[in-house]
Amino acid sequence: MQHPTLTKSKKTAAVILAIAMLAGLSFSSCKKDSEVNPVTEEEAMEVIAQTVSPESGGLAEQTEIATTTVSESSLSCDETSDTSFSGTSEAGAAITYNYNHRANTKMICDNGLPSQFEFNFTGENSYSAPRMSSADNNTSSLTISGLNLSDNEFSINQTYTRNGGEVSYGATLTFLGNNQATVVFNNGNSYTIQW
Repeated sequence: MQHPTLTKSKKTAAVILAIAMLAGLSFSSCKKDSEVNPVTEEEAMEVIAQTVSPESGGLAEQTEIATTTVSESSLSCDETSDTSFSGTSEAGAAITYNYNHRANTKMICDNGLPSQFEFNFTGENSYSAPRMSSADNNTSSLTISGLNLSDNEFSINQTYTRNGGEVSYGATLTFLGNNQATVVFNNGNSYTIQW
């Protein structure tokens, strides 16, 4: 079976531009040294920025792994596969990270042609940045659509939940391209992050 070949620009578009909406994004992470007071929304933004940043092994890097997986997939229609992936920061990096995930993938077809790819994973993440560190568990469910050879672009719809330490905020994340995203907290406050 012939599968679509995803070019680098198409993968980049998927990672940077095509994640049109990240529904149900919730974070429950962050460990502040000897912090007794509640964490502010601005501090939660710092946690979210680290959670997304590829420099800390975050969501952007993990989503790129999903797009690479679909482009290299040899799955037939309705076939599933289990896999795992992990990553660690380079020695001497200012922000260090480590993640280990287990994933389940499935190719979904329409009239015998690939149309969607499901990529669900669960695992553990940790990172240490100059002002904070975190050790978390996370789950993610991605659906990559637009895989038909006639499609010019594909899109990724993703739900990502990260649970850990003492902070709990819910937000919707929209990737804008050029390593930027908008974060809208459940209370309506909006921020732009960059990495």
